[in-house]
Amino acid sequence: PTGVIAKATVAPKIDGVVDAVWANATVYNIDKNLKTELPTLGTSGQTTWQALWDKDGVYVLLKVTDDVFYPNYAVTPAGNNWEYDKPEIYFDVNDVLLDGVGPSVAGNGHIQVAPGFTNGKTDGTPTIQSDGIIYSFLVTGNNYNAEYFIPYSKLISKAGFEVKKNSTIGFDVQIIDRDAPTPTQRRAVWANSAAVAGENYTNMDGSGQVTFQGGPAPVYVTSIALNTGGTITTDNGTLQMVPTVLPANADKQGMTWTVTNGTGIATVSSTGLVTGVANGTVTVKATSTDGTLIKATADVVISGQIIDKNDVWNGYNLIKNWNFD
Repeated sequence: PTGVIAKATVAPKIDGVVDAVWANATVYNIDKNLKTELPTLGTSGQTTWQALWDKDGVYVLLKVTDDVFYPNYAVTPAGNNWEYDKPEIYFDVNDVLLDGVGPSVAGNGHIQVAPGFTNGKTDGTPTIQSDGIIYSFLVTGNNYNAEYFIPYSKLISKAGFEVKKNSTIGFDVQIIDRDAPTPTQRRAVWANSAAVAGENYTNMDGSGQVTFQGGPAPVYVTSIALNTGGTITTDNGTLQMVPTVLPANADKQGMTWTVTNGTGIATVSSTGLVTGVANGTVTVKATSTDGTLIKATADVVISGQIIDKNDVWNGYNLIKNWNFD
């Protein structure tokens, strides 16, 4: 599914109370079961999410209808909060969204926001984390509102760039539901039911996608230039390809890298690092990832490679059918 993060006219107060500004944000239902789990979170339309943005960050409001409120501190000693009632929010702010990973590995452009409930702090009192995230829970009977502020400093791509307000990002909300004495969690999601990809924590490919309403016009890549005349002269030596992107303020400056073997053989990493394998010339290509598919190529001349028995039998295919081709 797709959604919209509405532009806030004023920042909402993070206290679990639904401020008037939330009327500007579209309401989305969290009503898909994760896998074959059967949460009890009301009928469709009773458990929802909304989102706003301003110059400082993103705000999220969750309204959860539950038949039994059962947080981790309901048992003694307290259990793992990911096994009890708790909401989780997921962001993917990379240029390439379908990359088969999630926030289980830190620093890869996938972000999980998932604080648990704290006993005695379910009255809307905000918690301010050291990383700038602010959240609050307001519990009424078995139901609750969860409200969050996530600063842009937390929404950083794996390339190290802050999320652009004119981009499309991956997004999902997951509500963990556990009813005593049920021994397992039962979860509902907005988008990723894990029917095809894995759960959001390990693979966000099945998440939804959202845009920033009223964001600035996108700035696309119009040209790429690569450092040319490169050489590799030592055995298994490397050469870092350096792209120059125009315009310099293009929103998404990430590249995908490929190498075409000519008279020589080489490999190229996801960051454009070329490694020599066999003497000769190869052609390295960079392609923009902002949808324009702008390309640039450069030849690399390789010398000084020493072929050993491991190279003969590896995937570089230096020998074909017992013939030196």
